[in-house]
Amino acid sequence: MQSETEPNSNTANLVLALDTSGDVCSLATVTNGKLTAEINFRHKMHLSERLMDHVTAVLNGADAQIEDVTAFAVGLGPGSFTGTRIGVMTMKTFASLTGKPLYGVDSLAAMALSYSGAADTVVIPMLPCRNGIVYTGVYDVSSGSAITIAQPDSLTIAELAELALKSTSGSLLFTGTAVDRYYEQLLEALGSEQYRASRGNIESPKALGIASLALARIAASDLGDDPLSLVPSYISPPPITMPKGVPLPEA
Repeated sequence: MQSETEPNSNTANLVLALDTSGDVCSLATVTNGKLTAEINFRHKMHLSERLMDHVTAVLNGADAQIEDVTAFAVGLGPGSFTGTRIGVMTMKTFASLTGKPLYGVDSLAAMALSYSGAADTVVIPMLPCRNGIVYTGVYDVSSGSAITIAQPDSLTIAELAELALKSTSGSLLFTGTAVDRYYEQLLEALGSEQYRASRGNIESPKALGIASLALARIAASDLGDDPLSLVPSYISPPPITMPKGVPLPEA
């Protein structure tokens, strides 16, 4: 019979992963490197009210409780200020209460990892920031991992096109919820090189990608991030006017 302090043998090396940087909240449990449960839902601006029930549900799907989790992984954005902050704070709280390691990872890299193995191609996620501006980065996933070519940033479409063309002489795969809105403008900015562009079907970061990036760090003997100092990736001011001298909120 399992004692109260003995870990559940069915959940050894259990990672609970979460991303709340977009309109779709994504949760997953990964046990011994394999996906055991996944939930993706549109929170419709009610993330704080709905999140904990879904955390319980995804843990139930792995036949686990929060005490069985051996590591927590969370997407740091960039993306929704409020949504990302809620997700990061939730996982910081879990890590602090359980004493288990916490891994904050690049949400855009997790999106790019969905195209793992794409050869001679860079993956360029595009998520909404402000009118005419997108959150974006450039990643090489040909090796099966997400190698950052250009760090996450907030760029105009013209700036993004210039960055994309500088990043590779190969193919350009654009993906994310901002692609539909700006794709024609992007093709125009790419000019004679637009034949190199294609569109992906991954709209938002998935928790499985978040877990995969965390597992790569664990495999490299990375002990994780400090739950007290970890903050979301605030790379652009919020879409409201902030008084001068007022810092961005910390998670």
